[in-house]
Amino acid sequence: MKRRLVPVELNTPGAAPGTPVMADGHEAGEIRSTAGKLALAMLRLDAVEKVLTASGAQLIPRILTWMQLPHPTKSSGTA
Repeated sequence: MKRRLVPVELNTPGAAPGTPVMADGHEAGEIRSTAGKLALAMLRLDAVEKVLTASGAQLIPRILTWMQLPHPTKSSGTA
């Protein structure tokens, strides 16, 4: 699984560094740093577009224009 450090916004403060980030009931990453309602989270790229939560807070990824994320592919085979 590819992972990236992604800026996120939390709907409520309180998720401490080290808190697991969950998507669809599975761990999708970890909070690395927080400042109020802003945080940096190491996230699996396949989870960035899912509903993300950490310690009861909803996370909203803030993908910056300069961030180049690979597009998910539906094919699991290799070319």
